[in-house]
Amino acid sequence: MKKELYLLIILVLQGCQLNQVTDISKIIENADRLPVKKSIYEITVDSTNSIFDTVVETKIKQNDGFVKVFEKKKFFKEKQCTSKIISYYSDNGNLVYEKTELVDRKFLSVFKAVEEGKTIKTSKSINYINGKIIDSTFLSYKYFYFGNKISKLVIEPLNDVTSNFKKVISYDDLNRVTVECSLFQNDTISKKIFFYNKEKDFKSVFYDYKKKSKIETKFDKDGQIISEESFTRLQSDYIRKDKVIYKKNKDGNILIFSD
Repeated sequence: MKKELYLLIILVLQGCQLNQVTDISKIIENADRLPVKKSIYEITVDSTNSIFDTVVETKIKQNDGFVKVFEKKKFFKEKQCTSKIISYYSDNGNLVYEKTELVDRKFLSVFKAVEEGKTIKTSKSINYINGKIIDSTFLSYKYFYFGNKISKLVIEPLNDVTSNFKKVISYDDLNRVTVECSLFQNDTISKKIFFYNKEKDFKSVFYDYKKKSKIETKFDKDGQIISEESFTRLQSDYIRKDKVIYKKNKDGNILIFSD
């Protein structure tokens, strides 16, 4: 009888550990102690192949398992920082805290997620202007499984029956995103489709049905952008507006060329 009782206690404790809520404050504290592993600069290049300006500065920190746990992006225009995004990730790779600041508009957005086990369950975003709350959003994350793998994720407002927004994400059997759909009043307002090949590089095609536009983005096997093409829809056809090419130099920085 005692053995059965001990076994039951062990199983209950293991179940609690699997569904344990991640402590965000500890993630932030641990990440802040780590040194920066990578500093990457995205630099625009003019038609003469001369460096024109730094537009993005990215700093990344990783844990002992080489999982990204921190990222800070600073965006520049005419050498002035216009916005910052600071992101913290759990050891599972999930985004659990993010702060976005638009310097010139005195705007601040704070995102916090509740992670249980290895998945996000809920999140909240609070937006501020001049330190005053202007709006907030609470979201729930509902997972659907095929066997023991996630096949679909539905993100929608939490306890808000008046909202008609929903995001649906589909996954393949390798846990890769295949389709992301944003819906309003059950109508698809945007869709992003991912295409993968055997060489492991891939591309995405984003359709914005409201703006009648399309963006095709190609990535290398590490997820680094190779190129991005923008299109505008005219009647039944998409007409290319512009193309941007991204190349990594010997220092690991990204050079941005307009085609």
